[in-house]
Amino acid sequence: MANYKGKNVAKIRKKKPNKRLRKKLAAAEQAILFKKVNYLLRELRDLFQLTFPQTAKAARTPFNAAVSANMLKAFVDEEGHKFINLSKVQLSKCKDPTQQLWSAEVKALPGQAFSLTWELTPFPQKCTQTDDLVHIVYCSNKDPKFRRVYGKLERSDLSKEFTVKSKLVGHEVFIYVVVISADSKRVAVTDCLGMLTVLR
Repeated sequence: MANYKGKNVAKIRKKKPNKRLRKKLAAAEQAILFKKVNYLLRELRDLFQLTFPQTAKAARTPFNAAVSANMLKAFVDEEGHKFINLSKVQLSKCKDPTQQLWSAEVKALPGQAFSLTWELTPFPQKCTQTDDLVHIVYCSNKDPKFRRVYGKLERSDLSKEFTVKSKLVGHEVFIYVVVISADSKRVAVTDCLGMLTVLR
């Protein structure tokens, strides 16, 4: 009890926040987030073996390293609503990078197809080789899962046409490119080429 102007009044004590409960809720939230990103990226496991190289002493697998990186970089929290910003997704970790494609451009074609073109860089570094391998990846909010475009593609090819799943017709997709040296020792920064609508 407390005395206020000569009257006894009940004093309400504020409860201290339960730290253990807060930690438990935070851990549960992180687990849910990890599960979402895991599902989103799981079809790129083979690619991450090349684009997220790990040291012999690393505690995490390349896939888990990719998931963690995108939990930090690509997820957005707006007023408690968490979602992934597809334009910020990282598909590579570049300790010793090679160069990205020069003047890369992608266009939508009829028949759920796309055309990717680029040029040989006029300012090549020593690490940049014409036999560098080009990997194309796409993702749509309609089908929130990253998918690869398979087939050997080199920097010197300068173009590639590819198709995406028919269920994505009329929906927008993000297109990404990752360049890896032929000896797999160098990886370029992920290049998000933008968002296009899949044509029928």
